[in-house]
Amino acid sequence: MDLLTGEPLALDLVNTRFHTPSSVDHDALATAEGLHAWLAKQAGQLALPEISLGPADLAAVRDLRGHVERALEAVRQATPPPPEAIAALNQALRAVPAYPRLETPLAK
Repeated sequence: MDLLTGEPLALDLVNTRFHTPSSVDHDALATAEGLHAWLAKQAGQLALPEISLGPADLAAVRDLRGHVERALEAVRQATPPPPEAIAALNQALRAVPAYPRLETPLAK
């Protein structure tokens, strides 16, 4: 199955884990090669890294995806996002040269 792309980057990241109609779970980020393939599909939004990606990079991106999933699920449920998800997302945003800061009434 092709990866869903073209949405905001956070949604594209969440869409790397999906279920098929036959209830089979798929994770496009199961390997570093899968991460590289996903990054290549995001060429319009991200620059491909000039270094090879390893297990630590894969783990970091998968952790980030989990935090995005939890934040989006909270929004879907009309509840505040978990403070640990907001903290992790803010930490990831700080890793880029310029970043916005996410805040919610409960996570300042």
